[in-house]
Parts: sequence; structure tokens; C-alpha cells
Amino acid sequence: MNRPIIFRGWLERTKEFIEEIELGDGDDGYICHDKNGEHVYVGDLIWQQFTGLYDKNGHGIYESDILNWESNSMSHRLGECKRNRIVEVMWDKKSAAFVAVKKLSNNILSPVTVWRMDANDFNGKPFIKEVIGNVFENKELLQA
Repeated sequence: MNRPIIFRGWLERTKEFIEEIELGDGDDGYICHDKNGEHVYVGDLIWQQFTGLYDKNGHGIYESDILNWESNSMSHRLGECKRNRIVEVMWDKKSAAFVAVKKLSNNILSPVTVWRMDANDFNGKPFIKEVIGNVFENKELLQA
């Protein structure tokens, strides 16, 4: 996949994202600026990378986003049916790909519910994805 390499950062102390990061060289290391123009050291940020994909509303999808993941599945009795899952976007080192992960109630990854972000459903159609939050501001969405 050919995509732009874009990052956003979560600044925990102010509970905000820094979306448009422009790096500069500060006396004590690299800095960027928050929404008020204040200096922020990049070491204070929790970085998330852009996946190169967009949701159904045109919003960029980043690591740590929470998605409503709609897929079509086949059933011999019912024919085609839609399934919605709430998933978290993560980087998977083993497959070297961004994945959508459904976590079990004890916060353990379910091995049968990890999908590559660029995967297609049973009918060869792309999964429909919608960003509904992120793990920093909307962690409760993953409890569903």
C-alpha cells in the first residue's frame, strides 16, 4: 500500500490530540505545538500512525481509533447477513499490517477476531468502517 506517513499525538496531561504536527528543533530536543501554539516536546506524546485508510465518512483512520466494523457474512440458512463489531485499530508486528481487533472482556485479544484493515468480506467487498472514537477519549466503547 502506497500511503502518506502521517502521525498524530495524544498529549495526556491536557487530554488533547495534536493533529497537524510540525516538528522543530528545540534546545532540549524536538518540539511541536499544541492548539494554543504552546511548545510540546515530542517525547510527551503518545504517537499514532495514519493507516492510509478512510472510513465511510471520509475520516482518516489512525492507530488507537475505535471503529464500527460492518461486514457481510454468509449463512446457509439466512443467506447474506450484516454483522457489526466494535474494534480497535492496532499495528500487528507479526503480519506487518494495521489490524482491527476485537478484545474479550478480560482485555485479551480474541485470536479469531483480528482482521487486516485492508481485508474484504466473504463476498469480496471491502468492510465498511466508521470511526466512532479512540482509546484515549472513548475507552468505554470497547466494553460493548
